[in-house]
Amino acid sequence: SNYNLGFDGSLRIFGDDYLIFAVAQTFDSDEDPASLLDANRSRIAWKNLSNHGFTYSIQYGRSGEYFKPESGFEIADNLFIIGRHFSYAWFASEKSKVLRHKLSVQYLFFFDNSSKVIDSAEIEPLWAVERKDGSFYQLGVKSHIESLTDTLELPDDAIILPKRYDFYELDATYRMAPGKLLRTGLNLKVGSFYDGHYFSLELTPEWNLVPHWTIGGSYQPTYAWFPDRGQEFNYHLISLRIAYALNSKVSARTFINFNGADDAIGINFRFRYNPKEGTDFYFVYNEGINTDRKREVPTLPFTDSRTFLLKYSTTITPQLPWSN
Repeated sequence: SNYNLGFDGSLRIFGDDYLIFAVAQTFDSDEDPASLLDANRSRIAWKNLSNHGFTYSIQYGRSGEYFKPESGFEIADNLFIIGRHFSYAWFASEKSKVLRHKLSVQYLFFFDNSSKVIDSAEIEPLWAVERKDGSFYQLGVKSHIESLTDTLELPDDAIILPKRYDFYELDATYRMAPGKLLRTGLNLKVGSFYDGHYFSLELTPEWNLVPHWTIGGSYQPTYAWFPDRGQEFNYHLISLRIAYALNSKVSARTFINFNGADDAIGINFRFRYNPKEGTDFYFVYNEGINTDRKREVPTLPFTDSRTFLLKYSTTITPQLPWSN
């Protein structure tokens, strides 16, 4: 058996400054952690959410060794995270087609709970331009640090050997104005990748078919090669999104994703009912399907996982002494 309990919140402290927190706890019959903290994941952040001038955010998060959310997922465990984000934004002149410029730099460090050494880190300076028609441009250069303690297995039998790696990538994004009936986004990533090289291009077209329907998707080919070892891999990610909104209170969305690296299809359906402002009811259905069942022994099942979720959320606005 496995049980998950969690809560999160956002508290306005003053002005545009908010305290954001989240806590989750798991209870698993196969695990016997020494303390509740070992099966806990928590995060706290102080953020300034202004859309101009100097803004910032500082966050700390921790995931215990025995945190095991079987009803969700966990990218990595037994670590703590420190993140910082600083930016400065300014509005262009009234005659300009540009609405706003934004310069920022963000840091994200992952440390092992036991050794306290860096598992991985990301540092990225960014320049973003938002136009008055809603289109968007962004350019960044991301620096990575990865300390592998085990061999990393990649598609097409490519591997990365354990050691520390420092590498960089250029990340460029363009997004068309949201008011267009047919629009698309473009994201390009190119640079070094561990001890090799990496290229990825993502297209995200979207079409407002009729007043209540929106159809969109994405196609992302990825290619990496390692000249010193004569290895390479490539895979494709394909997704389809279909959204229906009867009105502002009732809507439904379907997301289908094909991952060529994992030979898997993911299906997500979400129904939302909004009876009044600040209150929502959701029904969610998820299913994972194996497209290559014979890639492992014994043969994999057709359905890898299936989940049904019901969620009710409401917003409360207590009057705090300092909120005036």
